[in-house]
Amino acid sequence: MPEAERELKTMLCEAEFFALCRRLTALFGEPAAYGQTNHYFDTEDFLLLGRGDSLRARQKGGALRAEYKLFAGMERGARDSLEFSWPLGELPEEIILNRGALGLPQGVFPGPYRLLGALHTFRRDFAAKGLLLSLDESHYLGQTDFELEIESPSADAALTLLGTLGIPYLPPNAGKYGRFLAALRAARGSGAR
Repeated sequence: MPEAERELKTMLCEAEFFALCRRLTALFGEPAAYGQTNHYFDTEDFLLLGRGDSLRARQKGGALRAEYKLFAGMERGARDSLEFSWPLGELPEEIILNRGALGLPQGVFPGPYRLLGALHTFRRDFAAKGLLLSLDESHYLGQTDFELEIESPSADAALTLLGTLGIPYLPPNAGKYGRFLAALRAARGSGAR
C-alpha cells in the first residue's frame, strides 16, 4: 500500500541552515539526527524526471529499501506524492518494476531503470505542532546544498509555520533528485562519466 506524502521545501544557505538548526533546537528540543544515502535510478532518457517521479534505493540505519515516488499534484507549493517501497537485499545496478506486486498504476513504465549515482544527506528531524520539519544537508557530485523540508497534512499549515518562524519561502527549482541530475548532467557535459 502506498504512503501519501505532502512536502513543502525551502532552500537555505549554509549560515541560515545552522542558525535555523539552533533556533529549532531551542524551540522544539534536540532533533533526531541521522544519515541516509539515496541511490538514484532512471532510464537513459530520464523518463522519471520528465514525469515528476523518482526511483531510489535508500540506505538508512543498516536497511536498504527501494522507493518509487509517484507525483500526485501540487498545492500552494507543496508537492503531493504516493510512495511505494519494498526491501532490497543489496544495491542493484538496475531495477525492473513489478507493477502488479507493488500496486503501481498501469501508466508507470516498468523499466529497466539503471543506477545513476548517490546523494548523501545528514538529516535533523524536529516534531513541531503536528508537523515534521527536516533540516537536510546534502552532498552529491562535489555539491553541497541545504534545505528545510516540512511534511504536513496541508500546505497552509506548512506556510503558516514558515511565517511564524520568519523563514522566507524559497522553493527549490527541483527536488533532491532533480538537483542531483542537474549536477550529473553538468559533470557529463564537462567530460566526466
